This record gives sequence, C-alpha cells and structure tokens, in this order.
Amino acid sequence: MKINVILSVLLLSICLFSCKKLGCTDQNAMNFEKEAKKNDESCTYEGSVGIWFDSVKAQEYTADSIITLTYFVDGNNVGTISSGQYSNVSPNCDSPEVLTVEFNMGKVSSAVHSLIVKRETGLVIDSYNFTTEGGKCSLYLLK
Repeated sequence: MKINVILSVLLLSICLFSCKKLGCTDQNAMNFEKEAKKNDESCTYEGSVGIWFDSVKAQEYTADSIITLTYFVDGNNVGTISSGQYSNVSPNCDSPEVLTVEFNMGKVSSAVHSLIVKRETGLVIDSYNFTTEGGKCSLYLLK
C-alpha cells in the first residue's frame, strides 16, 4: 500500500512538472497565450502595410499630370490618394499621407503581396511587391 501511494505521488509530480501548457507562443500573433509553454501551431496573424511616397515621387506624378492614385493590392482596390499627399520624412501607419491596408493572414506569419498603382485614367503607372509581417504595420515607400 505504501509503495502505491509513493508511486502515485511520484507519477502525479512528474505529470504536473513536466506537462507543458499548449498554445500559441508567438508574441506577434493575435491569439498569443502568455501562459503557453509549448507551441501547438494554433497561432493566427494580422498584419498591415502603410503605402506612401515622398516629394521626389510626387514631382514625377505632377510632371506626368497625375492627380490621383488608386492602389490595388493582390488585385483588390484598396483605396485612392491624391498625388499631393506625400511625406518627406518616414511617416507612421496612421499618418494622413499614408494609405494603410490591413490583412488577415491566417496561420501565415509573413506574406508577399502585389501592389499595382493606377492613375485616374485607369492606366497602370507602377507595380511592386512587398512583404507583410504578422503583428506589425510595415511602411512601404513607392520609388
């Protein structure tokens, strides 16, 4: 009987101290679990990008009589901005001269996206690729 009690206590102790709480351990994930000790691959991500341009690019647009720019990310129209809305210093994602696009990235922590820029006539004037990272807003400068 005494041996059964000792073995039960020993088994219980081993289980309590060696069992690790499963969950999402990536701090950049939407569902990060502070108490989780072992990643169970359940992490899900959101990310965003702030698209902007400086006065050099704005002068190019002005020289080409471009008034408005429409951005298409992964084929979807995500917004329009005036060619006069530029910044000469690196802005943040909430700045008025930045068009910010948010992404629900699912279980992928980073993703590559395509950006097409069209002028008011619908003519494509630029195309780019950029990467978003979960839990972050990255800035992308049009060059």
